[in-house]
Amino acid sequence: MRPQAHSAAGFTLVELMISLLLFALLSAGAFMALSGQQKSSIVMQQSSSALSNARATLNALARQIRVAKAGMPNGRVQINDASNLGSSQTQCPNGVVPAIEVTSPTNAPDTIRILFPDGNAWGTMTASADLATQYVQVRTPSNTAPDVDQNDWMMMSTFDQAVVFRFLDTTPITGGSSPCGANEFCLHKSTTTTAPWTEVTSAVASGSMMLRARWLAYSVSTTQFGGANLPALVVSTIAPQSVAATTEPAAIGIEDLQVALGIDIDGDGQLSAENAGTADADEWIYNHPNDSLLVANACALDDLRAVRLSIVARASQQDAGARPGRPALEDRAAGSKDGYYRVVLRTVVALR
Repeated sequence: MRPQAHSAAGFTLVELMISLLLFALLSAGAFMALSGQQKSSIVMQQSSSALSNARATLNALARQIRVAKAGMPNGRVQINDASNLGSSQTQCPNGVVPAIEVTSPTNAPDTIRILFPDGNAWGTMTASADLATQYVQVRTPSNTAPDVDQNDWMMMSTFDQAVVFRFLDTTPITGGSSPCGANEFCLHKSTTTTAPWTEVTSAVASGSMMLRARWLAYSVSTTQFGGANLPALVVSTIAPQSVAATTEPAAIGIEDLQVALGIDIDGDGQLSAENAGTADADEWIYNHPNDSLLVANACALDDLRAVRLSIVARASQQDAGARPGRPALEDRAAGSKDGYYRVVLRTVVALR
């Protein structure tokens, strides 16, 4: 009897090559999918981080704006010596600057400058002060020296009007030393007899509050902290001319800041319905590229009722998807399409 033959045939060379090709194609597809998923995950993480930073910065900006208006109801501040103004663009006449000031180009991010009292009042004035006063006399609740540094902005406020001056010494003069009386501290300030004193009808009265002030400018930079691929919202100090200003990142990954001001122009106590599609059709300025009301109302900040802030947070890396470009906001047109993932944050700060 013949033994039964068994097949010993294996894969042919052609079958083996086809199998390897299919395996390579499947592996490449899986790798590309995994790589794309990983890149998208990185982009989302970056966007989440930028969003978190933007939200925190937006909240800080809103707080500073509220405090600025609360410290000076008419929205304007008298500068003791106009020669000490730093980089702020003074829009109001007679040595007066707005506590909230906006520069709004239609083809770039906005800049907002805020002058506000930093913290609670730490003393009261024990004597009146005017332009020619060299030392401001202050009494503190605990009779301890005020926490001030040389070149700090100081604010004398009645909460109806405010005057800001620059502190010239390194430390206050202690009580009992001329010209200070017992339990007083004296703050050395710049003096002038020529700068106008129009906002303050007389010397700032004894009993007025003494506060330290901060003057900050928020803008977007594409060069200082990582370049165009990593834009940042930066905060700069507005310093006297003789003092170097400082700039620090407030939030990385912010590519646009847009600001609109709601001003009660007709004096009826409220803002009219917004019509951003037509220039000068409402009581908001900077919400249309052709608004012309700013010139007449930039310094009418006693009628400022709201500040609207818009921030665009952007991932630092492009995504594979065809995403729309930077969105149109306020008076700035939209950008061209690109692959960046973006999130827009907006808030309206209501003011009294």
